[in-house]
Amino acid sequence: MDRVADVRDVARAHILAAELPQAKGRYIVSSADTVPISAMYNYLSQRFPRYKYPTKEVEPSKPFFDVSKVKKELGLSFTPVHESLQDAANSLYSLGIGTPAYR
Repeated sequence: MDRVADVRDVARAHILAAELPQAKGRYIVSSADTVPISAMYNYLSQRFPRYKYPTKEVEPSKPFFDVSKVKKELGLSFTPVHESLQDAANSLYSLGIGTPAYR
């Protein structure tokens, strides 16, 4: 099980925390629930069918972090996990610096 944080969300949180007077303390910028690696493989295999990924039964997500503070105090909304995953894979694959180990 993994937690996911989109770097664009982390950057926005840093800017908001610096600019907003009500920002105080620490903020968690991460998916609230765990994201099973099997779910990531399944999504990537659907989006990028030319590559092979390990197949596993998708495990259920589990609550992990309380991210209500960053959403409430900074007004931050998170990029959906599937969008973060797709954008990261597109970048890596198009630049040729990342390819799945399974072909």
